Amino acid sequence: MKNNRDKREKRQLKEAVEYVLEYKKRFKTYPPEEKMDEYFFLFKPSRIYTKYRSQLELMGNYHETLKKLSTYHTKFSSYKDFLNYCNKQEMVFSK
Repeated sequence: MKNNRDKREKRQLKEAVEYVLEYKKRFKTYPPEEKMDEYFFLFKPSRIYTKYRSQLELMGNYHETLKKLSTYHTKFSSYKDFLNYCNKQEMVFSK
């Protein structure tokens, strides 16, 4: 089960980076943090946006999920850190 979770987390990170880079390519800027509602568990969100709230409420356990988010060890400490990672990936992809 842990192996499947690890695979999913890697796949989610890859998808998030691809989304950010495609968004940047199309709009010439990074997506605003609130557009990352599918990926906000990768970084510590600066606040709970409306789209994040709907994701947190999906299973009817909003408060438990919010608590988990506050104690969850995210891969990135902030959205800015995540964007810095994406920027590095972009440089790797363009070589």
